[in-house]
Amino acid sequence: MYLDEWFKWIRWYEWYYSINNKGTIASYYKKNGRKGRVLKEYPQSFLTPQVQNKALIVNLNNGRWQRRFKVKKLVAEAFMGYDRASKTEVCHKDRDFRNCSSDNLFFSDNHSATMKHYSHTPEWEKRHFQLQIQQIEKRQAKIENQKEKIDKELAEAKEYFKKLW
Repeated sequence: MYLDEWFKWIRWYEWYYSINNKGTIASYYKKNGRKGRVLKEYPQSFLTPQVQNKALIVNLNNGRWQRRFKVKKLVAEAFMGYDRASKTEVCHKDRDFRNCSSDNLFFSDNHSATMKHYSHTPEWEKRHFQLQIQQIEKRQAKIENQKEKIDKELAEAKEYFKKLW
């Protein structure tokens, strides 16, 4: 898998981790019993990111410190010139947080626009419309029940007035 795709080193973790433009992270060290970690020339494994707050997260360890990073920010830094210290947000074009390809990422300075972009995903819109349809159906059923009740009262009133005349 790693031979047919182009990987770049992750800054501050050179010779430990590399990343490709699709967000796959390769680890170049493995545990060797009591001797600790041994660096290898080729990837020993590929990291599986964890999902946390609608973001893919990985733990990176270079022997001195361990930190958690968002995969989208690592891809943007390696392939799009993103700076970790900047205030810009990395966003997904297709709103799918699992798709961390460099072609799918863009930068946004406006945090509120970014949150609006994330809040109205296709899944959210589908669920929102389903809830609206359910509420309308409940109101319609309630109106039909009230209509039946009013029709009964009207029929009773007509019968009462027929008896009077």
